Amino acid sequence: PPELFEHAAAHLARLPTRSDTALADLVHSLQWHLDDIHALRHANDDIVRLSLSLRTAFEQLTLMHALNAPTDDVRRPARAVARACQRLTQRGGFNWALARFASRPTLASTLSGDLILSGEPTAPLGEIRLCADLIAAELDRAARDGTPSVAGAIDSRIGPVIAFPLIAGEEVSGVFIAAADLDQDDPVYTSDRIRVIEAAANSISSILDNATLYEHQHNMFLGTVEALTASIDAKDPYTRGHSQRVAMLAHLLALAVGCPPELAERVHVSGLVHDIGKIGVPEAVLRKPGRLSDDEFQLIRAHPEIGHRILQDIPNFDDVLPGVLSHHERYDGRGYPHSLAGDQIPFFGRVIGLVDAFDAMSSSRTYREAMPRDRVLQEIRDGAGTQFDPALVDAFLKLDLAAYDEALADHTTLLDADEHDSPVTRTPSTRRAA
Repeated sequence: PPELFEHAAAHLARLPTRSDTALADLVHSLQWHLDDIHALRHANDDIVRLSLSLRTAFEQLTLMHALNAPTDDVRRPARAVARACQRLTQRGGFNWALARFASRPTLASTLSGDLILSGEPTAPLGEIRLCADLIAAELDRAARDGTPSVAGAIDSRIGPVIAFPLIAGEEVSGVFIAAADLDQDDPVYTSDRIRVIEAAANSISSILDNATLYEHQHNMFLGTVEALTASIDAKDPYTRGHSQRVAMLAHLLALAVGCPPELAERVHVSGLVHDIGKIGVPEAVLRKPGRLSDDEFQLIRAHPEIGHRILQDIPNFDDVLPGVLSHHERYDGRGYPHSLAGDQIPFFGRVIGLVDAFDAMSSSRTYREAMPRDRVLQEIRDGAGTQFDPALVDAFLKLDLAAYDEALADHTTLLDADEHDSPVTRTPSTRRAA
């Protein structure tokens, strides 16, 4: 520093005699100070570099921790994958990142064939999709041939990228790719960055595995429930498909009043099993064409509580049970089994009660023909505030019933075929709704 030399010059000027020995001592002293200064500067530079390295390592560890953090969002895996891509572009220094999934029936339907992209790619999306598919095909071939996977930093047709396979089970089911600008002074494709991309690919592979397993188990569960309810509906050919149609309408109505998809799905399950208690009602009563006696009607009225008892010990069915138990309660408190009124009736019960009545009036039964649609809708309107929740009635009247009508038409076709093979004589009656 200039101050050091100014101090040395002043000291030299004050010396009475300027002997060679004095000058040599001064030179040694200056050299000693200079050596210290250089050592301090080198130490300071080392500290700065170490600090930058530690900060970079901490950021990478934080990013890798976030990428490897477990997620329970198995119902919406695309959102979890998008989050992983965003973390790389927002915190990892990459221009863009994408996950491209193979189109296979064995994968979760919410991800199969999908491409999820975050950031600003430097090439058209169509070119990037083609490049991703080519890289995925190469990775798949390598895996099938038992050769080392083509993974890590590669020079693709859209420029240098980092790519890793997405694995579902033991198969290559897609590819994860990220890219950043190249800088000769600060190369981006270092081993640390490659490890970060590999962590992201492993995280997304885990998401894919979990989502696929959940969807397969969920479909198996729904298939079992549908088979069970179909066996109950089959006790009376006139109610065949009733539970599936009620479940469909309940799901649509739940979504229409603002329920999140997860809750609407649970309403759907509740609709499927709402009549499961009829397994404890004699078939002769269920299929009786004429008016029910008081004793027979009491048997019918018992089915919500029977269904509740059948299902109450099934794990994770707690939210489904209220729909089973309360779907014959009325908004005015004149229903059964507990004469609940208004908001005392659980939401599931109010939803299923409305769509159950709609399907009952819309389909033929042993004791009457199906009502015309305009009359059914008028009955629903007239029941607002007495039998049904008025807010649900308003939402129901706005539903698109095209899918329901198609399912009902299929039921009618099967019913006509059954009647042709084995005619059933219907007895007009004023049988009470059950």
